[in-house]
Amino acid sequence: MENEYISSFLDGLYGDTTRGRQMPSNGVLYDANAGGSSLSLPADLYEPGLNDFLVNVNGNGSEWTVNVAKGTVFYRSSPNVFNGGCLRQFVVQGFAVYPKESKTEGDYTDTPWVEKGGYCAISPLTTTGEGEEAVTTGSNQYGVYLIANQYKLVSSTGIQSATPYLALMPVNGDAWNKTKPWGGEDGCDLQRWFEFYQYKNVSLLQPPISPTYEVSGQLTVSREAVLQNYNCQRILLALITWDTDALVWTVRQFAAGTITIPYNLWYNGVYPFPVEDPPAPYPDWYGSPLYGPQQEDWEGDYTDCDKWDGTGTSPTVPV
Repeated sequence: MENEYISSFLDGLYGDTTRGRQMPSNGVLYDANAGGSSLSLPADLYEPGLNDFLVNVNGNGSEWTVNVAKGTVFYRSSPNVFNGGCLRQFVVQGFAVYPKESKTEGDYTDTPWVEKGGYCAISPLTTTGEGEEAVTTGSNQYGVYLIANQYKLVSSTGIQSATPYLALMPVNGDAWNKTKPWGGEDGCDLQRWFEFYQYKNVSLLQPPISPTYEVSGQLTVSREAVLQNYNCQRILLALITWDTDALVWTVRQFAAGTITIPYNLWYNGVYPFPVEDPPAPYPDWYGSPLYGPQQEDWEGDYTDCDKWDGTGTSPTVPV
C-alpha cells in the first residue's frame, strides 16, 4: 500500500511539472517522460550567425568536408610607423589558403557559411605504394587560422597586405610553417622599429669668459623611423584532428565570434648612430629589414596548399 502511494504521488508531481513547463519554439524537439525531459535541435536547423567562425566537419567515413562560418575581423594596417595605420573592419567570406584542389564553392549567395555554403575536402594521412614508389597524402591534423601580413614585397596580385584571410592548412606542412610568425623560438609576431638617431660629437670652447670653459655634447644630424624586421600574424580558430581509433575527425574550437587582431608594430626606442670619419658601419637591417626571405616565402607558393590568386570573388572584403 505504501509503494502504491509513493508511485501515485510521483506520477502526480511529474504531471504537474510537465503541464507547467513552457513549450519550446517550432523545430525544437521536446521529449517528456517518467525518466525526465530533454530538448534537442536537429542539425539541419542550425545556422550560425554572422561573426561566428565556427568550424564544422561532415563525412560518412570516406569523404570528409570542412565548413566554416563567415566572420568579422577588426584589423589595423601598420606598414608606416608614423601614421599609425587605419583600423578597418573586414568580412571573411571564403578560404584564401586551403589544401590543393580541395575547395568547392556553393550555390547560395545568402548564407552564413564561407564559399557560398561550399567547403574544403580533407583526408587523413594515407600512404599508398611501397619503397621509392610510396606516396603519402592527407594529414592527421589540420588547423583553421586567420593569417595576415602588413607588407607585400613580391607581387601585387592575390593575397593583399594589411588584410586578414582564412586559411585551412595541414599542421606542420609547408603552408603552416611559412605562415608561422618568425620572431624567434616563441613565434612572436612583433615588427620592431627604431627611431634611427644619427649624431656627431662636438665640443665648444667658450671664451672670453674667465675662466674659459668647454661645452661638449651631441649634435643631431638626422632622425628617421627604420623597420628592423618583417613579420606575419596568425590566429588559431580551430584544430581538426583525426581519431585513429574511432576513425572520425574531432574539432576543438579555440576562438569564435568577432575577432580583433592586435597591432603588431613595436617601438624599440632610439638607435643612436654616430657620424664618424671613417664612417661607422650601418646595422645589417638598415634599409633591408630582417626576415626578408621569410617574408617572400609567406607571399610565395606553398607546396601543400593553394592560395587565392586575385581572380574571382575576394575571400575577404572590407565593410
